[in-house]
Amino acid sequence: MDKNTEIDKAAQRLEAKMMEKYGPMITGKDLAAVLGFSSTSALRQADLDGRIPIPIFSPEFRRGKSALTSDEAVRVKSYISHFDSVIK
Repeated sequence: MDKNTEIDKAAQRLEAKMMEKYGPMITGKDLAAVLGFSSTSALRQADLDGRIPIPIFSPEFRRGKSALTSDEAVRVKSYISHFDSVIK
């Protein structure tokens, strides 16, 4: 099995686990934690500064920010691919 196939399979497993845990959207404290922020306030400030690495949005009739779980899984896969190519 080649390295890209291994990375793709790992990314699929990660996305499945994230979907199981968070559902199709990650919100609030979970979103802040997944993106590496210490709090929702830090997430809010990063959003104001334009430092959020994935698209986030405010769902209608809900407070706070949300992101699609699949967008975060794609971001993590790109990091895995990047670091794998750097290590080679």
